[in-house]
Amino acid sequence: MSREAGWADATPLGNITTGLVLMTLWPVLFGLVDTTAMVAVMPWALAAIPFVVLTSVVAIRNGEILPAVANGILSGLTLCQNGIWGAVVVCYTAAGTPIPQMVTQAKGYVDGAAFLSAAFMLLWITVVFFRLKNWPMAAAMGVICLGFCCMGLSDLGLVNLRLPAAVCVVVFAAWMVYSGCAMLVHRALGSKLLPY
Repeated sequence: MSREAGWADATPLGNITTGLVLMTLWPVLFGLVDTTAMVAVMPWALAAIPFVVLTSVVAIRNGEILPAVANGILSGLTLCQNGIWGAVVVCYTAAGTPIPQMVTQAKGYVDGAAFLSAAFMLLWITVVFFRLKNWPMAAAMGVICLGFCCMGLSDLGLVNLRLPAAVCVVVFAAWMVYSGCAMLVHRALGSKLLPY
């Protein structure tokens, strides 16, 4: 099936969704509130799930594995799990029970390993964009890769790099919203007005 008869490229949707949901995390990332505040992020993260799934399915259907993996892993796993953690917090709060320290500690270990694994994947996506000479996207992927490394090491309790992680995540979130909008303008007008 030709591209014209296929599904439209959903990468702009995926980028904008990822950027918006990442932006909702800023108070937690910068330490203004603790992770129990994920309850406030929950509506955003859960609302993003259908868009993330749609973006990944469309990319796979169109044979675009890089956006499928990047949006599926970056958005689907690392972002939407925040909505699920919010639901866990709601359950404990509704039961009138504080979250046990062992659960919080285990979450740190699990998240730390997951963020480091995601950083490894993002490193290779950065390399691919570098090899494709897409310098803006390579730089953005390098920034979020660094952010995930910082989050992973912090969650494992090895070193406190929360501030650099927060800066990397917010910079990347802004890039994702911008690049999604730039792609959208490009697709709508047929000419690339903004770099991405």
